[in-house]
Amino acid sequence: MTVVAAPDFAAPLEAWRTWKIVPSARGPLLSSLFFDLVWPPQVAVHARCLRRSWFERFGLLRQTHAAPGRRCECGVYGASLEQAAAYLWHPRVAPRRTSLHVLGRVLLWGDVVECERGYRAASAYPAELVVPVSAVGKGRVEEGEEVAEGLSRYGVPVRLVACRTREEIIRAARRGAGPVAA
Repeated sequence: MTVVAAPDFAAPLEAWRTWKIVPSARGPLLSSLFFDLVWPPQVAVHARCLRRSWFERFGLLRQTHAAPGRRCECGVYGASLEQAAAYLWHPRVAPRRTSLHVLGRVLLWGDVVECERGYRAASAYPAELVVPVSAVGKGRVEEGEEVAEGLSRYGVPVRLVACRTREEIIRAARRGAGPVAA
């Protein structure tokens, strides 16, 4: 008799994350906050371990593993709305701020590991994007409109929301979001 294990999830897990916007010749692209990893439109992102071990600094070989590794921090992250929104103003991100960051729901699938900061997954794609703009300054709103229009290439709903605080972006994101597991 053959025993077949059932998958942990029958459908992708939904969570939240923050991306930075990077310019390209074809328009704005989503990018990881901490790694040089661009999320191309219409293509799922598949995780691989991008962390450098202490041993690599000395030219020693490191055993490779599939992401997300159970004993590593690799994988595509998704978290609760509150955790993801915190990265819009996070001190580690602030020095790297581009002109704009966006918040969004992300679909996670494949191997998914629950961790201290949410989830780490093998594969992901955005489900919805929320472009926050300050209500102060007309130029900032126009920039947000251009970014929102460019992000439509991802084929997911894109909402432009005026907000000045983390609490305002969280309220706005909740108003338009469907059910989210994280």
